[in-house]
Amino acid sequence: MDELYGIKSNGEAVARDLLGHVASNEPKVVISTMTNPFRNLALEEFVFANTPRTPQFNAQRLVLYTNSPCVVVGKNQNPWKEVNLPLIHSLSIPMLRRRSGGGTVVHDLHNVNYSYMTTRESFDRKFFGGVIVSQLQSIGVALKQNERGDIITMEGLKVSGSAYKISKGLSYHHGTMLLSSKLDILKKLLDTTKRDRDVTIRCNGVDSVPAPVTNVGIDNDVFVEQVVTGFKQLFNQEVDVITVGDESPLQPDILRISEELQEWDWKYGNSPKFEYDIRHPDFEVTFNVEKGYLQHFTVKGDASQFNLLSMALDNGERLQFRGDVIAGYIVDDTTSQYIGERIDGTD
Repeated sequence: MDELYGIKSNGEAVARDLLGHVASNEPKVVISTMTNPFRNLALEEFVFANTPRTPQFNAQRLVLYTNSPCVVVGKNQNPWKEVNLPLIHSLSIPMLRRRSGGGTVVHDLHNVNYSYMTTRESFDRKFFGGVIVSQLQSIGVALKQNERGDIITMEGLKVSGSAYKISKGLSYHHGTMLLSSKLDILKKLLDTTKRDRDVTIRCNGVDSVPAPVTNVGIDNDVFVEQVVTGFKQLFNQEVDVITVGDESPLQPDILRISEELQEWDWKYGNSPKFEYDIRHPDFEVTFNVEKGYLQHFTVKGDASQFNLLSMALDNGERLQFRGDVIAGYIVDDTTSQYIGERIDGTD
């Protein structure tokens, strides 16, 4: 019998037969010990995609994982608007776009991500959050849910937001539980105040809803054990716990999804079209961006430094809206740096 986080796993439930377990019409727990965020999000999508859609549904799933530091935006969000891109680039922290809605979150090794999967008909944005709250209350951690389904302290500080996906008869509700994260760093990674002095973004994407946050103050393994216990208590049968680690042979579909999540056209190109104004003492430029690529731009004031950029677009070049790309077409080095820094910190 394998043991992880104090949870005993069924000896038959190992990652080498992950697809067989995920495709069975029985409740399952999948715990990843990987910390690669792209692979963990891919694992979650793999489990969701391969959970059976059966009339007599009994295939609820719980997926748990912890990621190395990263920033994760929702499916319909604009990362230029939501994320301190200059800071994450300077720290080499990856940005991911998940396949569910909701707002932007920061993952690190001191928070745990959970995902509860069930049928579309059984979808309830507060159900599994209630399970988590009940389990943590049983060990003396006082929490509750707000009207949005977020998990908060009794004083109203958020410890876990929520996002959802409904597709092809199934649904999942997932969230990130803050346990002992470095909240000062978390805040800085999402702080765009400095950039916004010179930048205005007009976009129809989904904006994150700011809220004061705090940590629960328990260890990762305690949280995992409690959530798994709460999930198991929903069923009148034994529930297998499947562990997936770096040494586990991953199915080709997991590797494929992981690669797709890393593609620039998904991470940035899936953003709704937007206008990006940059104010400079000598000019104001408005970039029109669609699917992550610069479509056209207008300049109020001295436009001479943008001649090469205009020529590139006229010649049909597809230019990713990246600081280093756009800045490369600006003649003056100082102006080039100014533009690159205000797009994403690269020049």
